[in-house]
Formats: sequence, structure tokens, C-alpha cells
Amino acid sequence: MKTTLVIVLVVLVALVGAFFFFAHRGNPGGAALNPAGTESGSNPAGGGTSPTVTSTSTGGTGTTTPTQGATPPPVAGSGIQAEFFGMGTVNSNDFPPFSIGFLGHPTLIWASVEHSRGVYNWSGIDNYVNEAKSHGLVDKDGAVDISLTLGLTPGWAVSNQAPCVQKDSRTQCTVPPDNIKDWTDFLTAMMAHYNGVTEPHVKYFELWNEVTAPNSWTGTQAQMLQLAAAAYPIIHTDPYSELLTPSVSGYAGTGLARDGATWMTQYLQSGGSKYADGLAFHGYLYLETELNPYPWPESSDISTCTSSENCHDSITEKIAIFG
Repeated sequence: MKTTLVIVLVVLVALVGAFFFFAHRGNPGGAALNPAGTESGSNPAGGGTSPTVTSTSTGGTGTTTPTQGATPPPVAGSGIQAEFFGMGTVNSNDFPPFSIGFLGHPTLIWASVEHSRGVYNWSGIDNYVNEAKSHGLVDKDGAVDISLTLGLTPGWAVSNQAPCVQKDSRTQCTVPPDNIKDWTDFLTAMMAHYNGVTEPHVKYFELWNEVTAPNSWTGTQAQMLQLAAAAYPIIHTDPYSELLTPSVSGYAGTGLARDGATWMTQYLQSGGSKYADGLAFHGYLYLETELNPYPWPESSDISTCTSSENCHDSITEKIAIFG
């Protein structure tokens, strides 16, 4: 059965880098991503596939405030349910004064939490998780509707600092750790922390941030598959949590090596489909400084864009490719 992606209106708050979509597999074990990136099987609970959830990413550079050049089309019926709204924020208290249904990844958590080997500080991420819970972003099983993005690698886990960058005021590296045990130890500690008792269950974990961007990943697909294979069983020690593919960003459908659709297809066909409950992409549109007024997400008009490098496909074009 082909995955159906539902277009979701997203609230853009403060620092905005991307729209984040993922094709949700539904009940674990009931359906599986096939190598083409579509969905097969059915949900044994009888509900079919779950709707796609959307949020915004805090990646990228600069700030983006949409300029509403046109009013979006009216919605038929009595309104849109809150679960079809998602947001991303750089401040755990920065929630909008209306209901939303999902919180996007606030930061890249491995380097943010494990400042040195075996020393963890979860307080910053806990604030996001618990704020989301306090705003009612909880599914029927009690898991918080938030997506936490795991990689990049903290600087202390990599001996060669050449592929390392500064993100969120910490050294983070675009390659896997020298010792994969550092990765599995962190994941084990994370799942023990978000255990549903001392802290809430977390619904989604995104394996890595924007692997098609050189400032996020310079390793190989084989190395990413190794990280995924190690992560998948650890994430699933909690039956209420799911693992998303590493996210892709930028263009889709060009056939180039760092094209999001090309990279994801190769990844799934190489075995990545065995280690994912959903497919993630960050659908960057434009930088505000290069296109004004800023368009609605479904717009593909980039005729006034001053940099083709930063003017990517519209959300609807990406849905057609990834969906």
C-alpha cells in the first residue's frame, strides 16, 4: 500500500529552517517500508496507516518569517483538528497561543546531552518533552508527540576533528564515532531515561539530521546503515517509540548524489528500510533574504529568487516525489 502523505499547515516560530515530513509506518510490525520508499502491509489494529505528522526544523541558517502574500484556500467543514498542525521551536516555552498536535526536533540531542563520555545532562531536552506533554501532545499510549533528532556525533567521540563543526554552541562531527559503542551506550541511556516512568515515552527519534547537507554528514551510506542497524533494536526496547530514517533536505528528483530522493532511495535499497518505521525529509523552501514575499509552502514559484542553491522544490513537489 502506498504511503499517503497529508499536507499539514505548520506554525513557523522564531528560527525556522525547514518543513519536516515523514511517512509514518503505523503499528510496528504491521507494515514495512519497501526499498522504493513506499509502504507495504497493513495495520493489524485495523486503522490503516497513520497520517503523516509535520513539524519545522531548527536547522539551516538565518531566520525566516513567512510573508503571507496570499490567503490560503479555505478549509471545508468546521475547522482543522490540532493534530494536523505541527511546529518547531528553539525555546521550550515558545508555544503558540492555540492548539498544535506535534513538536518538531528542538536540537541535535547526542552532543547536547552527552558532554563527555558517560556524562549526561538531559535537562534541556526534558524541558521540551515535558512542555509538549503539558500542552497535550500525547498519543493514546501516553507517548509524547515529539521527534528528537539523534546525530551529529559529539566532538569527544571523534579523534580527527577535521569533519567537526560548531552547532548549538558545541563541537559536533559529521562522521560516525570512532567506536560504535559510544553510540549504543548513548542510545541505551536515552531509552532508559525516557522510560515512561521517570520521564515520558518519546514517540519518534530521527536517526540523523539532514544527511544530504555536507555540514551534517560526510560519512558513507554504509556507515549510516551501521548506525541504523545498531539503533533500531535499542529504540524498540520501548514499544511506544519509533525510529525514523535519517532526514534528507534540499532538492529532490534531480538524480544528483546529494539529491534527497536519490540518497533516500539508495539508502532504503541498501538495507535502510529494515531499520526504519518512517521516512523523514526536511523540505526547505527558500531563504527569506533571497525571496520576498515569502511564499506559502505549496508554492513552487521561485522566479524572483536570487540564489538557485537556496531555492528548493515546493512542499507539494516533494510530497509527490517522497509519497
